[in-house]
Amino acid sequence: MENLERLIDTAKTTISQINAANPSLLYQYEQHARVVVSYIDRSQLMLNPSRLDEQVWVVDSLQRFAQGTTAAAGVEVAEWCEGQWNRILQYHPENLAALQGLGSYWHYKARAPLARVQATEASLYSGSSSSDDEAEAELLRDTPDYFEARTRLTAATDFLRRAVGIARRTGRLSGGLLVTCAEASIHLGNVSKRSQSLPHFEDAVRSLREASEFPGFRLPDHLSV
Repeated sequence: MENLERLIDTAKTTISQINAANPSLLYQYEQHARVVVSYIDRSQLMLNPSRLDEQVWVVDSLQRFAQGTTAAAGVEVAEWCEGQWNRILQYHPENLAALQGLGSYWHYKARAPLARVQATEASLYSGSSSSDDEAEAELLRDTPDYFEARTRLTAATDFLRRAVGIARRTGRLSGGLLVTCAEASIHLGNVSKRSQSLPHFEDAVRSLREASEFPGFRLPDHLSV
């Protein structure tokens, strides 16, 4: 009979190694991450309601790996993490880590359509801007790439705003969480219809101003207000 605790211990040891790795070398841990997921699934750790802290640490660590690598395993592990966050949220609907994790997941999923949107806009505005360009840009917001980006970023901002609300209520709000929420709102504003974009930008400005008021916290240079 398989020793389930040994599987968990081995998985956690490997995760610690991944956490300590140089970010530029994460691609070397592709197979390690796949093995960890396999061990965690076989161990049934994620089904044990009394081990929430371990579950959160495992999923958060693997998600940071997934979002920090371009290796093929990154996409697979990210999808696995999304499923585990949803499982945790089903039993702990106000779990801050799960809400942040799901917000981060959907922001990550928006990367591909956002990159295509940026390429399209770079081509459109490669010359001088005109009213015709503005009209065409507005029409582009009905195209699949914009729709896909909006859909994913709407999910990201919804989860992150819920996380901000719970963090504020429980005294765990941080400048980092507010900045993450602001970035998702800015991206959502950028791909929304012009008539619908302003509230997203206003939300972002409010979040950044609040983050800037945290003692010792400094906004990223590209988001200074």
